[in-house]
This record gives sequence, structure tokens and C-alpha cells, in this order.
Amino acid sequence: MNVGVMRKTESRIQRTFEGVFGRTFKGHVQPVELAQKLVKEMEENKVDLLSRAYVPNRFTVFLCRQDREHFRAHEESLVKELETHLLQHARRQKLDLVGPPEILIVSDEELKVGFFGIRAEQVKPPAPPLSRAAEAALEVERPLERLFEGLGGGTGFVDSARVGTASPQDTQGISARVADELRLARRTLVLIVGDRAREFQQSRVVVGRSRDADLQVDDPNVSRQHAVLYWEGDRVYVKDLGSTNGTLVNGRPITAGPVDAGDTLTVGNAKITVRVS
Repeated sequence: MNVGVMRKTESRIQRTFEGVFGRTFKGHVQPVELAQKLVKEMEENKVDLLSRAYVPNRFTVFLCRQDREHFRAHEESLVKELETHLLQHARRQKLDLVGPPEILIVSDEELKVGFFGIRAEQVKPPAPPLSRAAEAALEVERPLERLFEGLGGGTGFVDSARVGTASPQDTQGISARVADELRLARRTLVLIVGDRAREFQQSRVVVGRSRDADLQVDDPNVSRQHAVLYWEGDRVYVKDLGSTNGTLVNGRPITAGPVDAGDTLTVGNAKITVRVS
């Protein structure tokens, strides 16, 4: 999207959302901020597969308790407006969705007033039961479907009914060109914290204090969903998830950007060395 179109889009978002909610939320997170950031997250988490551009369809918005209370009376209508806005944006930009846009708003006690975080995921809705004839007809497509599921996380596919990881037999018969386009040759990400090393082969690794984090860091200065590392082509990138204390790369604050092998991430008081293998 060029700058002119982006400005027109932001102006339209401003009119659409602030006209309905703006006066209610002065001093707190603004709906127009959410709309702009959701579009940005959709664009930045785009995945090119077989000449199609897939974007996330589920977005979890993290708000502090005070901001959540200010949104409470209008939350349902705001969510619907934002979901419609994302769907229209995807259609205008000819982006592919694996399911209709879905926005979940949750409270995060670690966030301050006026700050928010967003987690983007691709979630494929469960398919309805198929007849035996349809099952047989789709049999040849299932290995590719499982490969999509194996990509996982915010830059792959997550089946809400069945999450799987591609096994060696799933890749048999797939050409090197197709495998490369599906990014199956991605290298292993190794994260070292102290004397502990963890290997990750998925495309997206969430770092945080939460038990649900892929790399859990037991430090009160680390947010529950603090940062995410993800593959984009052959490079690793890191993105801060609206953490309270921020994320550093080699001692420098960063919101989002590339990470090289040997770099050191700092989250809270923990230092994480990045390796690839």
C-alpha cells in the first residue's frame, strides 16, 4: 500500500471509529489506535504460500484493567466494527484468510493505561463432517493440509480442531521447489538462557512469564507475553508484545526488527542468546 492510500485509509478509520467511540475514551487506548495496529499486524504477519498471501484471522488484544473497563459497555460493538474493518482491508488488498477475522479482548494486569498488546494467529475453523465420497476425494490433499498445520503459530496455520506437526512421511513426494515455497527447510532456532538451551522448529516462539509461553522465563520483570521471535524467509525477527519493561537486542531497545545468530536479547533481567542450527 502506498503512502497516499495509507493516509486515506487512516483518515477513514479515524472518522469511522472516533465518531462512535472517541469522546468516551480520552486519555485511554483509542479505538482508532487498535484499528491501525490490527491492520499493521495483519500485514506484518503475512505468509506467502503457493503464490497466495495468507494473513492472520485471529487477533488477541491485551488491555490493562482500566482500559478494559472503559471499553466494557461498547466492547461487543467495537469488536464487530474492528472485525469488519479487517475483513474489508483483506479484500481490498487481495489478502487470503483461512477463516473470518476474529478479535478477542482480554485483560492484562501488567499493562499500563494507554498501552496494549496484540497477538496475531492464523486459525482454521473446524471443517463440517464430510461424506465418505468427499473424504475419498480429499485424501490426496491431506498431506498438504497437514504441512500447513505444521507451520503453526502466528505465521502458519492452526487448526482449532486438530493441531499437528508435519512428519517425514508427510513430505514424501513433495518437490524441493514446493518444499522451499512452503518454507519447510527452515532452520532450528536455539535460545540459550543461562545454562539452559531450548530448540524450536516452529515458525513463531513466544517468550514470556506465562506458562503458555513457548519459552517461559521466571522473572517478575518479564511480562506474561513479552516478545515473539519468528522466521521471515531465512531470517529471524523479534517483536516486543507491548511488554511493561521492553525488549533489548544487544543492549538496545527494540520494538521489532531482525536478530542475527549470536545476538543477545534482554527481557526483564534475563539474557537470551540466539543461535540457529
